[in-house]
Amino acid sequence: MKKKPMLIVILAAALILVIGAVAVIILHEKPAKSNTPTQEAETTQPQLQLTKDLAVAELISYSGKFIEDGSDEPVENIAAVRLLNTGETDYQYLEFTVKAGDQDYAFVASAVHAGARVTVLSRDRQPYTDAAITGGAVTTQAEYLTPPSLQEDLLEVYVSPGTVNLKNKTDHDLPGTFTVYYKNVDENGLLGGITYRAAVTGIKAGEIRQQVSAHLGQVMDITYEE
Repeated sequence: MKKKPMLIVILAAALILVIGAVAVIILHEKPAKSNTPTQEAETTQPQLQLTKDLAVAELISYSGKFIEDGSDEPVENIAAVRLLNTGETDYQYLEFTVKAGDQDYAFVASAVHAGARVTVLSRDRQPYTDAAITGGAVTTQAEYLTPPSLQEDLLEVYVSPGTVNLKNKTDHDLPGTFTVYYKNVDENGLLGGITYRAAVTGIKAGEIRQQVSAHLGQVMDITYEE
């Protein structure tokens, strides 16, 4: 599949929501150690190998909040897949299809890092079909232009469910803007193709700033612009 790096900004923007910054007074106990949550090894063969690195572990029925467009509207019995990235490439954006029975499902996912296991919901909220997967393909893929980072040289990052704390670990003020990219998580790993973002501008030396969001489960990337 030919990569489309020029599509990264346009396509990924459709899958990212901006959440406002919130002041900080609390520091949580455990610092973030990596960009991807630890996943248990897959014990069964994936139902569909999309590429050398990307596979669909299974097609499932999903009921709950539809998070892919940020609406959080309730849905019942729509199709979803467990997407696996078993390679060493971090993908910023993916579009792929899965065929089961007479249904063709479309999916969109962002921030699918190496080693990730992501539950991605049907883009069009299509009903789940209890049928074997018979095919599928990646139609668009884009890698990061700059490798994802937690800005460890500037920040200490502490994460707990619903919050992330950023501490300026340097001896000087950081006047620029940090943008934190994050995803939902559940007991199966990352939840949703969507990636959210929140911005923090101006962190003084030694200061801690906090972001609060019901969707904040795992920080995937932090960028900094002065």
